[in-house]
Amino acid sequence: MNEIEYPKFRWFVLFAYVIVTSATSFCMISPAPLIPFIAQGLGTDPGVIGNATMTSFNLFMGFFAFLGGFLLDKIGVFRMWIICLVLTGLGSILVPVIGTSVWGLVFCRILHAAGTGPIMASIAALSAQQFKFNERTYIAAFQGFSVCAGIAAGQYLVPVIYSLAGNNWAAALTWTTVYPAIALLFAFVVLFGPTLPVVHSHAGEAGSAEGKLFSPDYKKALLFSTVYVLAIMGLIDSWCQRVFDGLMGGFYNAAIDKGGLGLTSGNVLGSQKLVWASIFMALGTLVAPYVNDKIFKGNPKPTVIVGLGISAILILTIQKFTPTSGDLLLVWVPCGILFFSSFVNPTIFGYVAKHYPGDVAGRLGGFIMFFFVFGSAAGLAVSNTMLSSTGSYMPPFLLLAGVTALGAIAVLFLKPPKGFEWVYMHDHKK
Repeated sequence: MNEIEYPKFRWFVLFAYVIVTSATSFCMISPAPLIPFIAQGLGTDPGVIGNATMTSFNLFMGFFAFLGGFLLDKIGVFRMWIICLVLTGLGSILVPVIGTSVWGLVFCRILHAAGTGPIMASIAALSAQQFKFNERTYIAAFQGFSVCAGIAAGQYLVPVIYSLAGNNWAAALTWTTVYPAIALLFAFVVLFGPTLPVVHSHAGEAGSAEGKLFSPDYKKALLFSTVYVLAIMGLIDSWCQRVFDGLMGGFYNAAIDKGGLGLTSGNVLGSQKLVWASIFMALGTLVAPYVNDKIFKGNPKPTVIVGLGISAILILTIQKFTPTSGDLLLVWVPCGILFFSSFVNPTIFGYVAKHYPGDVAGRLGGFIMFFFVFGSAAGLAVSNTMLSSTGSYMPPFLLLAGVTALGAIAVLFLKPPKGFEWVYMHDHKK
Protein backbone atom coordinates (compact mmCIF):
# COMPACT_ATOMS: atom_id res chain seq x y z
CA MET A 1 0.00 0.00 0.00
CA ASN A 2 1.22 3.51 -0.80
CA GLU A 3 2.09 5.75 2.10
CA ILE A 4 -0.53 8.43 2.68
CA GLU A 5 0.57 12.06 2.76
CA TYR A 6 -1.24 13.97 5.48
CA PRO A 7 -1.59 17.68 4.59
CA LYS A 8 -0.86 20.42 7.10
CA PHE A 9 -4.47 21.54 6.71
CA ARG A 10 -5.32 18.74 9.18
CA TRP A 11 -4.22 21.04 12.02
CA PHE A 12 -6.83 23.61 11.03
CA VAL A 13 -9.32 20.74 10.94
CA LEU A 14 -8.35 19.91 14.52
CA PHE A 15 -8.83 23.55 15.56
CA ALA A 16 -12.24 23.58 13.88
CA TYR A 17 -13.13 20.37 15.68
CA VAL A 18 -12.38 22.03 19.03
CA ILE A 19 -14.67 24.95 18.15
CA VAL A 20 -17.45 22.70 16.83
CA THR A 21 -17.41 20.29 19.76
CA SER A 22 -17.07 22.94 22.45
CA ALA A 23 -20.05 24.77 20.92
CA THR A 24 -22.27 21.73 21.38
CA SER A 25 -21.01 21.04 24.91
CA PHE A 26 -21.60 24.70 25.76
CA CYS A 27 -25.26 24.23 24.81
CA MET A 28 -25.31 20.85 26.55
CA ILE A 29 -24.35 22.28 29.95
CA SER A 30 -26.15 25.61 29.62
CA PRO A 31 -29.30 24.69 31.62
CA ALA A 32 -27.37 23.06 34.50
CA PRO A 33 -26.41 26.19 36.49
CA LEU A 34 -29.92 27.58 35.93
CA ILE A 35 -31.86 24.53 37.09
CA PRO A 36 -32.98 26.03 40.46
CA PHE A 37 -34.26 29.15 38.66
CA ILE A 38 -35.96 27.19 35.87
CA ALA A 39 -37.66 25.05 38.50
CA GLN A 40 -38.85 28.15 40.34
CA GLY A 41 -40.15 29.69 37.12
CA LEU A 42 -42.04 26.57 36.08
CA GLY A 43 -43.32 25.82 39.58
CA THR A 44 -41.67 22.45 40.05
CA ASP A 45 -38.63 20.99 41.85
CA PRO A 46 -35.01 20.87 40.66
CA GLY A 47 -35.09 17.07 40.23
CA VAL A 48 -37.86 17.33 37.64
CA ILE A 49 -36.03 20.06 35.73
CA GLY A 50 -32.78 18.10 36.00
CA ASN A 51 -34.47 15.18 34.27
CA ALA A 52 -36.17 17.44 31.70
CA THR A 53 -32.96 19.24 30.73
CA MET A 54 -30.04 16.90 31.43
CA THR A 55 -31.42 13.36 31.53
CA SER A 56 -33.51 13.80 28.38
CA PHE A 57 -30.55 15.35 26.59
CA ASN A 58 -28.20 12.50 27.44
CA LEU A 59 -30.75 9.80 26.68
CA PHE A 60 -31.46 11.11 23.20
CA MET A 61 -27.82 12.01 22.56
CA GLY A 62 -27.03 8.31 22.89
CA PHE A 63 -29.53 7.43 20.19
CA PHE A 64 -28.29 10.16 17.86
CA ALA A 65 -24.64 9.26 18.52
CA PHE A 66 -25.36 5.67 17.50
CA LEU A 67 -27.29 6.72 14.38
CA GLY A 68 -24.74 9.40 13.62
CA GLY A 69 -21.93 6.85 13.63
CA PHE A 70 -23.42 5.27 10.50
CA LEU A 71 -24.09 8.63 8.86
CA LEU A 72 -20.53 9.79 9.54
CA ASP A 73 -19.16 6.91 7.47
CA LYS A 74 -21.76 7.49 4.73
CA ILE A 75 -21.97 11.26 4.21
CA GLY A 76 -18.69 12.33 5.76
CA VAL A 77 -17.60 13.92 9.01
CA PHE A 78 -17.69 17.54 7.88
CA ARG A 79 -21.14 17.51 6.28
CA MET A 80 -22.39 15.91 9.47
CA TRP A 81 -20.90 18.74 11.51
CA ILE A 82 -22.92 21.31 9.55
CA ILE A 83 -26.22 19.46 9.94
CA CYS A 84 -25.61 19.01 13.66
CA LEU A 85 -24.72 22.63 14.35
CA VAL A 86 -27.93 23.81 12.67
CA LEU A 87 -29.96 21.49 14.91
CA THR A 88 -28.09 22.65 18.02
CA GLY A 89 -28.71 26.31 17.26
CA LEU A 90 -32.37 25.61 16.56
CA GLY A 91 -32.73 23.98 19.98
CA SER A 92 -31.57 27.19 21.66
CA ILE A 93 -33.57 29.61 19.50
CA LEU A 94 -36.82 27.79 20.26
CA VAL A 95 -36.54 27.95 24.07
CA PRO A 96 -38.59 31.18 24.51
CA VAL A 97 -41.10 29.93 21.92
CA ILE A 98 -41.90 26.43 23.19
CA GLY A 99 -39.41 25.81 26.02
CA THR A 100 -41.32 27.54 28.80
CA SER A 101 -43.08 24.29 29.72
CA VAL A 102 -41.45 21.08 30.88
CA TRP A 103 -42.30 19.13 27.72
CA GLY A 104 -41.39 22.04 25.46
CA LEU A 105 -38.05 22.25 27.21
CA VAL A 106 -37.57 18.52 26.64
CA PHE A 107 -38.17 19.00 22.89
CA CYS A 108 -35.55 21.76 22.74
CA ARG A 109 -33.10 19.48 24.52
CA ILE A 110 -33.83 16.71 22.01
CA LEU A 111 -32.73 19.09 19.26
CA HIS A 112 -29.57 19.84 21.24
CA ALA A 113 -29.00 16.08 21.57
CA ALA A 114 -29.51 15.51 17.84
CA GLY A 115 -26.80 18.07 17.15
CA THR A 116 -24.37 16.91 19.81
CA GLY A 117 -24.45 13.10 19.48
CA PRO A 118 -22.94 12.64 16.00
CA ILE A 119 -20.29 15.30 16.63
CA MET A 120 -19.23 13.51 19.83
CA ALA A 121 -19.06 10.25 17.88
CA SER A 122 -16.96 11.74 15.08
CA ILE A 123 -13.62 11.80 16.93
CA ALA A 124 -12.73 8.17 16.24
CA ALA A 125 -13.34 8.57 12.51
CA LEU A 126 -11.59 11.95 12.41
CA SER A 127 -8.50 10.56 14.19
CA ALA A 128 -8.30 7.39 12.09
CA GLN A 129 -8.99 9.03 8.72
CA GLN A 130 -7.19 12.34 8.97
CA PHE A 131 -4.15 11.85 11.23
CA LYS A 132 -1.01 9.77 11.47
CA PHE A 133 -0.94 6.70 13.71
CA ASN A 134 1.28 8.24 16.37
CA GLU A 135 -0.96 11.34 16.50
CA ARG A 136 -4.25 9.57 17.03
CA THR A 137 -4.38 9.15 20.81
CA TYR A 138 -3.41 12.79 21.20
CA ILE A 139 -6.03 13.87 18.65
CA ALA A 140 -8.67 11.80 20.45
CA ALA A 141 -7.78 13.70 23.62
CA PHE A 142 -9.11 16.84 21.99
CA GLN A 143 -12.64 15.48 22.20
CA GLY A 144 -12.48 15.56 25.98
CA PHE A 145 -10.61 18.86 25.88
CA SER A 146 -13.25 20.41 23.63
CA VAL A 147 -16.12 19.14 25.75
CA CYS A 148 -14.42 20.48 28.88
CA ALA A 149 -13.75 23.84 27.25
CA GLY A 150 -17.40 24.14 26.28
CA ILE A 151 -18.55 23.13 29.76
CA ALA A 152 -16.15 25.60 31.39
CA ALA A 153 -17.40 28.37 29.13
CA GLY A 154 -21.00 27.42 29.91
CA GLN A 155 -20.46 27.22 33.67
CA TYR A 156 -18.94 30.70 33.64
CA LEU A 157 -20.80 32.54 30.87
CA VAL A 158 -24.37 31.23 31.27
CA PRO A 159 -24.77 32.75 34.77
CA VAL A 160 -23.34 36.02 33.38
CA ILE A 161 -25.76 35.91 30.44
CA TYR A 162 -28.57 35.12 32.88
CA SER A 163 -27.78 38.28 34.85
CA LEU A 164 -27.47 40.40 31.69
CA ALA A 165 -30.81 39.03 30.49
CA GLY A 166 -32.52 40.38 33.60
CA ASN A 167 -32.59 37.00 35.37
CA ASN A 168 -34.67 35.59 32.50
CA TRP A 169 -33.54 31.98 32.07
CA ALA A 170 -35.33 31.48 28.71
CA ALA A 171 -33.66 34.55 27.20
CA ALA A 172 -30.30 33.42 28.59
CA LEU A 173 -30.60 30.00 26.93
CA THR A 174 -31.58 31.64 23.64
CA TRP A 175 -28.32 33.58 23.56
CA THR A 176 -26.37 30.31 23.62
CA THR A 177 -27.19 30.08 19.89
CA VAL A 178 -24.28 32.41 19.16
CA TYR A 179 -21.59 29.78 19.79
CA PRO A 180 -22.97 27.13 17.35
CA ALA A 181 -23.37 29.90 14.74
CA ILE A 182 -19.66 30.73 15.02
CA ALA A 183 -18.76 27.05 14.86
CA LEU A 184 -20.83 26.67 11.70
CA LEU A 185 -18.50 29.08 9.89
CA PHE A 186 -15.49 26.90 10.78
CA ALA A 187 -17.31 23.77 9.62
CA PHE A 188 -17.95 25.33 6.19
CA VAL A 189 -14.29 26.33 5.85
CA VAL A 190 -13.23 22.74 6.54
CA LEU A 191 -15.85 21.30 4.17
CA PHE A 192 -14.53 23.34 1.26
CA GLY A 193 -10.87 23.15 2.30
CA PRO A 194 -8.18 20.90 0.80
CA THR A 195 -9.17 17.29 0.31
CA LEU A 196 -8.04 15.14 3.21
CA PRO A 197 -7.15 11.45 2.97
CA VAL A 198 -9.50 8.70 4.09
CA VAL A 199 -7.95 5.42 5.16
CA HIS A 200 -10.01 2.59 3.68
CA SER A 201 -10.45 -0.90 5.04
CA HIS A 202 -7.83 -3.55 4.41
CA ALA A 203 -7.84 -4.81 0.84
CA GLY A 204 -9.66 -8.11 0.67
CA GLU A 205 -11.39 -7.58 3.97
CA ALA A 206 -13.97 -5.00 3.04
CA GLY A 207 -13.15 -3.99 -0.49
CA SER A 208 -16.33 -5.42 -1.98
CA ALA A 209 -18.35 -4.28 0.98
CA GLU A 210 -17.39 -0.62 0.79
CA GLY A 211 -20.42 1.55 1.35
CA LYS A 212 -22.40 -1.07 3.27
CA LEU A 213 -23.46 -0.03 6.74
CA PHE A 214 -22.81 -3.49 8.21
CA SER A 215 -19.53 -4.22 6.45
CA PRO A 216 -17.50 -7.35 7.28
CA ASP A 217 -15.05 -5.31 9.37
CA TYR A 218 -17.86 -3.77 11.40
CA LYS A 219 -19.52 -7.15 12.00
CA LYS A 220 -16.17 -8.66 12.95
CA ALA A 221 -15.51 -5.90 15.47
CA LEU A 222 -18.83 -6.62 17.17
CA LEU A 223 -18.02 -10.34 17.54
CA PHE A 224 -15.24 -9.80 20.06
CA SER A 225 -15.26 -8.41 23.58
CA THR A 226 -12.96 -5.41 23.01
CA VAL A 227 -15.58 -2.96 21.80
CA TYR A 228 -17.98 -3.97 24.59
CA VAL A 229 -15.38 -3.49 27.32
CA LEU A 230 -14.58 -0.06 25.87
CA ALA A 231 -18.31 0.70 25.85
CA ILE A 232 -18.75 -0.33 29.50
CA MET A 233 -15.77 1.81 30.51
CA GLY A 234 -17.33 4.71 28.65
CA LEU A 235 -20.69 4.14 30.32
CA ILE A 236 -19.14 4.31 33.77
CA ASP A 237 -16.93 7.30 32.96
CA SER A 238 -19.82 9.28 31.49
CA TRP A 239 -21.98 8.46 34.53
CA CYS A 240 -19.20 9.99 36.64
CA GLN A 241 -18.64 13.18 34.67
CA ARG A 242 -22.18 14.01 33.56
CA VAL A 243 -23.76 13.32 36.95
CA PHE A 244 -21.05 15.45 38.56
CA ASP A 245 -21.72 18.26 36.06
CA GLY A 246 -25.48 17.91 36.36
CA LEU A 247 -25.64 17.89 40.16
CA MET A 248 -22.72 19.98 41.33
CA GLY A 249 -23.94 23.32 39.98
CA GLY A 250 -27.33 22.87 41.60
CA PHE A 251 -25.69 21.68 44.84
CA TYR A 252 -23.67 24.91 45.04
CA ASN A 253 -26.54 27.21 43.97
CA ALA A 254 -29.53 25.69 45.79
CA ALA A 255 -30.59 27.10 49.14
CA ILE A 256 -29.62 25.21 52.29
CA ASP A 257 -33.23 24.25 52.98
CA LYS A 258 -33.33 22.71 49.49
CA GLY A 259 -30.36 20.46 50.23
CA GLY A 260 -27.73 22.72 48.67
CA LEU A 261 -24.89 24.83 50.01
CA GLY A 262 -26.56 28.19 49.34
CA LEU A 263 -23.36 29.72 47.94
CA THR A 264 -25.17 32.17 45.62
CA SER A 265 -24.65 35.80 46.64
CA GLY A 266 -26.50 38.49 44.72
CA ASN A 267 -25.82 38.04 41.00
CA VAL A 268 -22.82 35.76 41.62
CA LEU A 269 -23.86 32.11 41.43
CA GLY A 270 -22.07 29.56 43.60
CA SER A 271 -21.61 27.28 40.58
CA GLN A 272 -19.06 29.72 39.17
CA LYS A 273 -16.60 28.16 41.63
CA LEU A 274 -16.72 25.11 39.34
CA VAL A 275 -15.16 26.89 36.37
CA TRP A 276 -11.68 25.81 37.51
CA ALA A 277 -12.88 22.19 37.68
CA SER A 278 -13.93 22.30 34.03
CA ILE A 279 -10.55 23.77 33.12
CA PHE A 280 -8.78 20.98 34.97
CA MET A 281 -10.97 18.44 33.19
CA ALA A 282 -9.75 19.91 29.90
CA LEU A 283 -6.13 19.68 31.09
CA GLY A 284 -6.67 16.08 32.18
CA THR A 285 -7.74 15.04 28.69
CA LEU A 286 -4.52 16.50 27.26
CA VAL A 287 -2.32 14.91 29.94
CA ALA A 288 -3.94 11.47 29.54
CA PRO A 289 -2.21 10.49 26.24
CA TYR A 290 1.19 11.36 27.73
CA VAL A 291 0.43 9.32 30.86
CA ASN A 292 -0.77 6.41 28.74
CA ASP A 293 2.01 6.44 26.13
CA LYS A 294 5.05 7.64 28.08
CA ILE A 295 4.51 6.59 31.68
CA PHE A 296 2.51 3.38 31.14
CA LYS A 297 4.05 2.51 27.72
CA GLY A 298 0.75 2.44 25.83
CA ASN A 299 -1.03 0.24 28.38
CA PRO A 300 -4.54 1.71 28.95
CA LYS A 301 -5.27 -0.35 32.06
CA PRO A 302 -3.17 1.54 34.64
CA THR A 303 -4.17 4.85 33.04
CA VAL A 304 -7.86 4.17 33.65
CA ILE A 305 -7.33 2.57 37.07
CA VAL A 306 -5.41 5.62 38.33
CA GLY A 307 -7.89 8.07 36.83
CA LEU A 308 -11.12 6.53 38.09
CA GLY A 309 -9.67 5.23 41.37
CA ILE A 310 -8.52 8.68 42.51
CA SER A 311 -11.77 10.26 41.28
CA ALA A 312 -13.87 7.84 43.35
CA ILE A 313 -11.92 8.65 46.51
CA LEU A 314 -12.26 12.40 45.96
CA ILE A 315 -16.01 12.15 45.33
CA LEU A 316 -16.42 10.68 48.81
CA THR A 317 -15.04 13.90 50.31
CA ILE A 318 -18.08 15.85 49.04
CA GLN A 319 -19.85 14.60 52.18
CA LYS A 320 -17.62 17.01 54.13
CA PHE A 321 -18.62 20.11 52.13
CA THR A 322 -20.38 22.88 54.08
CA PRO A 323 -21.29 26.49 53.19
CA THR A 324 -18.23 27.62 55.16
CA SER A 325 -15.76 25.16 53.61
CA GLY A 326 -12.74 26.84 52.14
CA ASP A 327 -11.55 26.72 48.54
CA LEU A 328 -9.44 23.64 49.28
CA LEU A 329 -12.68 21.66 49.28
CA LEU A 330 -15.10 23.78 47.26
CA VAL A 331 -12.73 24.53 44.38
CA TRP A 332 -9.83 22.08 44.33
CA VAL A 333 -11.58 18.79 45.12
CA PRO A 334 -13.86 19.19 42.07
CA CYS A 335 -10.72 20.04 40.06
CA GLY A 336 -9.15 16.74 41.11
CA ILE A 337 -12.29 14.72 40.39
CA LEU A 338 -12.63 15.98 36.84
CA PHE A 339 -8.90 16.02 36.10
CA PHE A 340 -8.41 12.32 36.85
CA SER A 341 -11.75 11.08 35.51
CA SER A 342 -10.94 12.74 32.17
CA PHE A 343 -8.16 10.18 31.59
CA VAL A 344 -10.73 7.68 30.32
CA ASN A 345 -12.28 9.34 27.26
CA PRO A 346 -9.12 9.92 25.18
CA THR A 347 -7.81 6.51 26.17
CA ILE A 348 -10.93 4.82 24.80
CA PHE A 349 -11.19 6.70 21.52
CA GLY A 350 -7.44 6.65 20.97
CA TYR A 351 -7.60 2.87 21.36
CA VAL A 352 -10.35 2.67 18.70
CA ALA A 353 -8.41 4.91 16.29
CA LYS A 354 -5.27 2.76 16.64
CA HIS A 355 -6.87 -0.69 16.46
CA TYR A 356 -9.69 -0.42 13.90
CA PRO A 357 -9.88 0.66 10.21
CA GLY A 358 -10.68 4.31 9.51
CA ASP A 359 -13.84 3.69 7.50
CA VAL A 360 -15.55 1.76 10.31
CA ALA A 361 -14.22 3.91 13.14
CA GLY A 362 -17.20 6.26 12.86
CA ARG A 363 -19.67 3.43 13.39
CA LEU A 364 -17.69 1.97 16.24
CA GLY A 365 -17.30 5.43 17.77
CA GLY A 366 -21.06 5.88 17.53
CA PHE A 367 -21.66 2.46 19.08
CA ILE A 368 -19.37 3.24 22.02
CA MET A 369 -20.75 6.77 22.35
CA PHE A 370 -24.24 5.27 22.72
CA PHE A 371 -23.02 3.58 25.89
CA PHE A 372 -21.31 6.77 26.98
CA VAL A 373 -24.58 8.60 26.72
CA PHE A 374 -26.65 5.79 28.18
CA GLY A 375 -24.40 6.03 31.23
CA SER A 376 -25.04 9.77 31.38
CA ALA A 377 -28.79 9.38 31.02
CA ALA A 378 -29.06 6.50 33.47
CA GLY A 379 -26.85 8.25 35.98
CA LEU A 380 -28.77 11.50 35.76
CA ALA A 381 -32.15 9.76 35.90
CA VAL A 382 -31.22 7.75 38.99
CA SER A 383 -29.47 10.69 40.67
CA ASN A 384 -32.22 13.23 40.02
CA THR A 385 -34.83 10.73 41.21
CA MET A 386 -32.83 10.18 44.40
CA LEU A 387 -32.56 13.96 44.82
CA SER A 388 -36.30 14.44 44.43
CA SER A 389 -37.20 11.60 46.80
CA THR A 390 -34.67 12.39 49.55
CA GLY A 391 -34.26 16.15 49.21
CA SER A 392 -30.52 15.63 49.68
CA TYR A 393 -27.59 15.66 47.27
CA MET A 394 -25.56 13.21 49.36
CA PRO A 395 -27.20 9.88 48.30
CA PRO A 396 -26.55 10.46 44.56
CA PHE A 397 -22.97 11.56 45.31
CA LEU A 398 -22.32 8.36 47.31
CA LEU A 399 -23.72 6.28 44.46
CA LEU A 400 -21.52 8.25 42.05
CA ALA A 401 -18.39 7.28 44.01
CA GLY A 402 -19.30 3.59 43.85
CA VAL A 403 -20.06 3.61 40.13
CA THR A 404 -16.82 5.45 39.36
CA ALA A 405 -14.80 2.83 41.24
CA LEU A 406 -16.37 0.10 39.07
CA GLY A 407 -14.72 1.61 36.00
CA ALA A 408 -11.29 0.84 37.44
CA ILE A 409 -12.36 -2.81 37.55
CA ALA A 410 -13.92 -2.94 34.06
CA VAL A 411 -10.69 -1.99 32.30
CA LEU A 412 -8.99 -5.16 33.57
CA PHE A 413 -11.02 -7.12 31.00
CA LEU A 414 -9.74 -5.12 27.99
CA LYS A 415 -7.94 -7.15 25.29
CA PRO A 416 -6.75 -6.14 21.77
CA PRO A 417 -9.36 -6.95 19.08
CA LYS A 418 -8.84 -10.10 17.03
CA GLY A 419 -8.62 -9.89 13.24
CA PHE A 420 -7.40 -6.28 13.06
CA GLU A 421 -3.70 -6.78 13.69
CA TRP A 422 -3.00 -5.44 10.19
CA VAL A 423 -4.27 -1.98 11.21
CA TYR A 424 -1.59 -1.64 13.86
CA MET A 425 1.14 -3.20 11.69
CA HIS A 426 0.36 -0.97 8.68
CA ASP A 427 -0.46 2.33 10.35
CA HIS A 428 2.25 2.10 13.02
CA LYS A 429 4.86 2.36 10.27
CA LYS A 430 3.63 5.80 9.15
